[in-house]
Amino acid sequence: MKHVWTLATVTAVLLAGRAPANALGVTAGRSAAAPEDGAPRVAAVTGVSVVPTTGRAEVVIDVDSSASVQDFVIESTPYRVVLDFTGAKLGVAPRFYDRVARGGVTNVRYSQYRPGVVRVVIELDGPHEYVMTRGAHDVRLAIDGSGAAFAAWH
Repeated sequence: MKHVWTLATVTAVLLAGRAPANALGVTAGRSAAAPEDGAPRVAAVTGVSVVPTTGRAEVVIDVDSSASVQDFVIESTPYRVVLDFTGAKLGVAPRFYDRVARGGVTNVRYSQYRPGVVRVVIELDGPHEYVMTRGAHDVRLAIDGSGAAFAAWH
């Protein structure tokens, strides 16, 4: 009899977790923007580019603003700037950088580092100052470079 009560209690708890839909068909307690399974939305990294700007290279990462970004520098050879996008998934197939030096940028790698974290690693030819700016649909890393003109990489 004890097992029957345990089973009944577990069933009641599981069924209570499913909130009834209101007259508009929206389930109570959930955002209308949330996926059907109740999991939080995950931003997607959908593109990585290196483009020229005046006197510098700019690495542009296309990502929704709901992902948070953390940057840090690895000061060993090669010098690297690392960006971790938390709350994100990789929404584009990884593509190898062509190893052409562009304003101090010598290589770019990106991958699904772990579930919910996309990591972008920018290798540089040495220490460079950079400025990171956040837009609604991208993160831009402006890297002080040699100022030489170069063709963009997408």
